[in-house]
Amino acid sequence: MYKIAIISPDPFLRELLCNSFALTEAEISTFERWSDSLLVPLSRCNLVVSLIGYPFLNGYDAALRLRGGDEATENERPRIYVLSWLHDEQNVVSMLESGVDQYFTLPVNIPRLCGKIAAQIGEWRNG
Repeated sequence: MYKIAIISPDPFLRELLCNSFALTEAEISTFERWSDSLLVPLSRCNLVVSLIGYPFLNGYDAALRLRGGDEATENERPRIYVLSWLHDEQNVVSMLESGVDQYFTLPVNIPRLCGKIAAQIGEWRNG
């Protein structure tokens, strides 16, 4: 089964995303905070949706560490979506350069986000 992890310190946003993604037929896990102890469980997910951007901005190499280094194949590595209130070009570019797959500015269009995830699940099943 396709696995999605949601990381958000805000319980309302965490629950909103969890309920929104429920229609995607995926197993959903939620976490309140980012920590090194999450690297292993998150690496087993197909998609990580984070409302915490700092691990991808501060030279921490969160995306690379989450994906197990450069040797992971495209199908083995989790995709990373960051949702953030920050929308200046430098933050977006920095996150994408650090390995984030998609960057969404809050407030996010939930149907659009769910559509992207549903398409990803379809690719995963067929591929």
